[in-house]
Amino acid sequence: MMVPAEKRFVEAFELLRSSGKLTVVGFCADLGISQGTFGSWKSGTTNRHAKVEWFTALAARGVSAEWLLLGTGPMLVD
Repeated sequence: MMVPAEKRFVEAFELLRSSGKLTVVGFCADLGISQGTFGSWKSGTTNRHAKVEWFTALAARGVSAEWLLLGTGPMLVD
C-alpha cells in the first residue's frame, strides 16, 4: 500500500510525463532501475516503497520537495 508521499510522487511523475518533461524509459535509465520494477511499484503490485533517489530525481526536475514529502505548498517550483 502506498503512503501519501508515494501517491504524490505518482501524481507529480504523471504530470511531468504527460507534459513531456520526462519518460519512464529515461527516468529508469537515469536511476539504474528496470522499467518492470518501477512499473510494478507504480501500479501497486509490489509491497516495496519508493526510494529516496526517486524523490530526489523529481525534485531535480522542478517538483517541490516540500510538496512531495509533506503535501504543503505548490507542486512545482519556479
